[in-house]
Amino acid sequence: MEGGSGGPKKEEEQDGVSVHSPCKAPPSSASSLPKEQSQVELELRLLQALEIYPPGKLQGIHRHFVLYGLMEYLRRSFDRSFSAEEVLQLLDRFYNLEMMEMRN
Repeated sequence: MEGGSGGPKKEEEQDGVSVHSPCKAPPSSASSLPKEQSQVELELRLLQALEIYPPGKLQGIHRHFVLYGLMEYLRRSFDRSFSAEEVLQLLDRFYNLEMMEMRN
């Protein structure tokens, strides 16, 4: 019965999410939003969009469809265009995208 310090951490990292690590710094695209739309609101909208477009499908053949769906959801929410790079930067604050890409 080894407790092993790596067991739970490996499990968290397998799906690209670590609940114990702090969020990363906001992407540079946050400064391009109007001041009345806070970074928190942007993050909340992204998390709402993830209910419809799960991050687990950001790999394989569904990757571009999910990314486009997230871009459109944010565009409708803020009446402003978001590039794929901006959306990926926002997602990278919550998910380890490099780890998700390596799972392919």
